[in-house]
Amino acid sequence: MQPSSFASSTASLACGLVQSATSVFVRALALGAYAWVYAHMALVHLELTLPTWIAIAVLVDHQYYWWHRASHRVGIFWASHAVHHQSESYDLATALRQSALQGLLASPVYWPLALLGVPPTAFVAAWAGVSLYQFWLHTRLIGRLPAAIEWAFNTPSHHRVHHGIDREYVDRNYGGVLIVWDRLFGTFCAERHEPRYGTLAPFDSASVASANLVEWSRMLNVARETRRLRDKLWVFVAPPEWRPSDVRVATASRARPRDVPADVALVVSLQIVIVAIAAGLALAPELGVRAGLLVEDPSGVALAVLVAWLSLVAIGWGALLDRRAWSPALALALAALTPVIAFVAGASAPMLAAACVAGAASALAVHRVAASRVERHSIATRRASA
Repeated sequence: MQPSSFASSTASLACGLVQSATSVFVRALALGAYAWVYAHMALVHLELTLPTWIAIAVLVDHQYYWWHRASHRVGIFWASHAVHHQSESYDLATALRQSALQGLLASPVYWPLALLGVPPTAFVAAWAGVSLYQFWLHTRLIGRLPAAIEWAFNTPSHHRVHHGIDREYVDRNYGGVLIVWDRLFGTFCAERHEPRYGTLAPFDSASVASANLVEWSRMLNVARETRRLRDKLWVFVAPPEWRPSDVRVATASRARPRDVPADVALVVSLQIVIVAIAAGLALAPELGVRAGLLVEDPSGVALAVLVAWLSLVAIGWGALLDRRAWSPALALALAALTPVIAFVAGASAPMLAAACVAGAASALAVHRVAASRVERHSIATRRASA
């Protein structure tokens, strides 16, 4: 893996980790709102037969198209969706790069289905299918598929166009499973050449917080700088490229690919393994108990502590890759907490021992990062004074 793609893929994994951690609460609110509309306002209650399942799947995909299209053309929706497009690499890790708030903002788009009587369980199943289908689209390794498939379904070729920032590719191919929506509503574009990926306003950070907040910050800055009240409000619903006449349009050049020092890559890679195991246990604790990795199912408090720790670890990756001065201290503290978190989560004795070893190894690697930075700073200082 090239250094620049390592940083990009790690940032995408970190965004996905934080989104997954917060989705427990975000999706509970979104699904709760959908269930309330269904229970109190549904015009009918559909019986789940094969024809209705097919109709529900098509309707969910249709609503996804309009949400996806709105998320590129409405400021507050783009602020929650831009995270997914920030990477200038295009691989399966990009599929995991999601906003923490997108699920909540998208929720009202699906309420008409509740009014039509689509049961919450059927909606969740169809929505999950649409989401999971799109994972495999994020690859440059698959070329064009047979013409019939390319005509009806979203494919890697079509979705590469969607992620492209070339003039002819911007705001194209919004479909989830079916690409026919784009053909019907005039947003389809076939892949003519390899796209350039990313966002039109370059984003050069591995920080999860910056990724999720950069567009909100931009809109707030525009609202503060413009004099007219109308423009202060309009910026939140206007297309993302819109600017008031009295606000200067800032231009930014694309950063050169960053090199990731080997010691930083070691720390992040080791922590990715630790996090993958911890996240798996958080998502399926009953399997952990059966496998002897956990003594018992973690309590709600233990899961909350584990989710908070996982989120902080993901934030720490971005800080290390962005070379923040405080990042080794945060990484060292989180490494030291690894066995503590394992104990709180109810780890078995072998798992607790493994957590101690993993935490110690991570701490030693972080110490090496800190020492290397001091050494590089000392060399730079001597050269400057020579």
